[in-house]
Amino acid sequence: DKALALAESTLATEQTNADMLLLVADNYMQNKKESEKVHAYTAKVVEIMAQKPKPEGASDADWTARKGMVTGIARYMNGKLYYNETEFAKADQELRAALPLVESNAALKPEVLYLLGFANYKLNKSQDAMSFYKECAAIKSPYQATAAKNLEGVRNQSKGGR
Repeated sequence: DKALALAESTLATEQTNADMLLLVADNYMQNKKESEKVHAYTAKVVEIMAQKPKPEGASDADWTARKGMVTGIARYMNGKLYYNETEFAKADQELRAALPLVESNAALKPEVLYLLGFANYKLNKSQDAMSFYKECAAIKSPYQATAAKNLEGVRNQSKGGR
């Protein structure tokens, strides 16, 4: 609690630390509060990481990987919150941007694919929904069985005219 309070007071005046922004945004998201701050902080992380120079001594490969993962996590968090708010077009935009950045994250990738499948289904983009569900169903994860079931459901609906 003290660490969160310190982070929040720091962010009130200075928002240049991407890790601190993610920490506070994640805490708010987990506790289902301050959704507008989650959106603002994750967007700020994306902005910071796009402009941040490579730290001295870091290899190009390591910096590219770190920059991509931090940006991907921020976009995932923002997209997941939009998904939870049933703002599926915004969720689709953020999660599509996150997907290539979390490609190597075995925990995040299937969730992003699943959320994209559902968001695209809700946006009446059956082909996209099936593609995301199919890819998710091919990965061993907590989302695998539901993605496979949803894929079958979307296929059946598509044949029926949706």
